[in-house]
Amino acid sequence: MLKSKAEVSHQIQIFVTMIETQYNLTLKVIRSDNGLEFFHSYFYASKDIHQKSCVETPQKNACIERKHQRILNVG
Repeated sequence: MLKSKAEVSHQIQIFVTMIETQYNLTLKVIRSDNGLEFFHSYFYASKDIHQKSCVETPQKNACIERKHQRILNVG
């Protein structure tokens, strides 16, 4: 669990690197909302993996929101 949104960019970099080294795979896409915590332009540009969802369309994020709520309830 992250303590603040400021940790997101660094943790995503660690996660992507771990997937690439441990499993010898490359991520196709990381989709996020337009939150500032997800912007790390150099990293995403070098990997070409970042997609932003449309603003004010929570229906597109319904599945992720349910999974996120489930994780929070279990935690």
